[in-house]
Amino acid sequence: MVEPQGGKEKRSLPGEAWFFYLLFLIAAAVALWLVPSWKWPVPGKANVHPDRHECPMLREDDDLVHLALRSSKSEATAQFNRWQSCDDEKGTTLIDRAKEAVTYDYVLVGALGLAVFAASLLMRRQKRWRLAADFGLVLALVYASTDFAENSLLRKFLEDQETWSRSLPLLAAVKFGAFIAVLPLVGGALFVVLFGEAPSSDLVSGPRPPGRFWSRWKRRFKRSPGPEPVGIEDRARPSRRNVS
Repeated sequence: MVEPQGGKEKRSLPGEAWFFYLLFLIAAAVALWLVPSWKWPVPGKANVHPDRHECPMLREDDDLVHLALRSSKSEATAQFNRWQSCDDEKGTTLIDRAKEAVTYDYVLVGALGLAVFAASLLMRRQKRWRLAADFGLVLALVYASTDFAENSLLRKFLEDQETWSRSLPLLAAVKFGAFIAVLPLVGGALFVVLFGEAPSSDLVSGPRPPGRFWSRWKRRFKRSPGPEPVGIEDRARPSRRNVS
C-alpha cells in the first residue's frame, strides 16, 4: 500500500511483515528463555551443561548437544555413564534434566521454524529474493523435521542405551547447516521490517505459476546452436567501399 505524504511516496508495511515481526519477537523471547548457557544466572532449559566443579568426572563437552554428535554408540554410552555416575555419587539430576531439555527443545524448534517460515513468506514479495525465499521454505521444513527426529532419537536413547542410532550425528549436522543457511534470509526480513520494502517496481505483482519459472530457467540454460558455418566464398569476398 502506498500513501502519499508531502509529495513523496511512503510505503506501509504489508501484513507479511507484521506477521514475521510478531513471530520473530516470540522466537527471540523463547530463545532467551531456553538457550542461555550455564554461565548465565539462569541455566538454559534446552540443554544440559556439565558442572565440573560439582562432578570432576565430567568432560567439558558432556552436554546434550554433543551427545547427539557422538560418532559411535560407545562414545554416547560413555557420556551417559558419566552422567549416571554423577547422579549416583553427587545426587544430581543430569539424566532427568536431559529428558526435560528434549521436551523444551520441541518448543524452541517450533518457534524458530515458524519465524523462518514467516521470513520466507515476506521475502517472496521481493523479486531479487524470491528464489532464495523458496529455498528458505524448504530449509525451514528440513530444520524442523531433522530437529524433531533428533529429539525423538535422543529421548529413546536416554530411556534405553541400546537404541542409539547412527543417524543422530547426521541429523544434528543437517539441522545446524539448515539453520545457518537461513540466517541471511531472516536478516533480509528484519531489514524490510526496519527500513521498508523495495520500490513497487521490485516487488512481485502477483503469484506466478511454477511452470513459468522452470520454463524461464530452461531457456536460460539451453545451449545456443552456435555460429552458422561461413562458406569459402564469403570469407574470400573483399569488402566493398564506396568511393566518392
